[in-house]
Amino acid sequence: MALLRLDRDGHIELCETTLTFGLTYKNQYTLKFHYASDYGTDERTYLNTALNGLPRDGRMDTYLAEARWTSYPWGQVGLSGGLYNFLHAASVGDGVWWGIDWTQGAREMIGKFIGSGSYGNGKVAVLSAEYDFSVAPILWAPRSFSGQAPDLRVAIAALLTSRLRPTTPCTRRRAGITSGSKPNTGCRRCSA
Repeated sequence: MALLRLDRDGHIELCETTLTFGLTYKNQYTLKFHYASDYGTDERTYLNTALNGLPRDGRMDTYLAEARWTSYPWGQVGLSGGLYNFLHAASVGDGVWWGIDWTQGAREMIGKFIGSGSYGNGKVAVLSAEYDFSVAPILWAPRSFSGQAPDLRVAIAALLTSRLRPTTPCTRRRAGITSGSKPNTGCRRCSA
């Protein structure tokens, strides 16, 4: 049996929109698509932004797709891909739930994946994979495991990020692979 769900949420914060479309089959296979947009205004008449650019309104758009397979006792396998589009995003506030690699939102993502020379403009593509399982249910199989005995939970994950269409010399080779360590974020000359 398939479950089809469509949500559109307008959050309390102004100019923040999320849209999610998901499909679940037999409570074992899940496919979801997400769109999120955040618009920030900057009404200052003087002082530069955090990226040393002129104040201006900006936005951050996020397009994500995720697939997950769950099976007892083997655990779950997930694969996600996404595209983050920044347009003068230095004015977009932090605190969004769809940031990459534990970042809080547009400003941290610009600093970590695009670089300050971009003035908040650019695109980042992301691919992540994760396998989570519990050791005890696998060892107890085919008997069921109630969780009332010692267990060990294991999570193996990887994250691949890539800056698309770089515009400045300092962001030309900004790509990274993460698997339990900090991503390689590029330019030695700019010490980014």
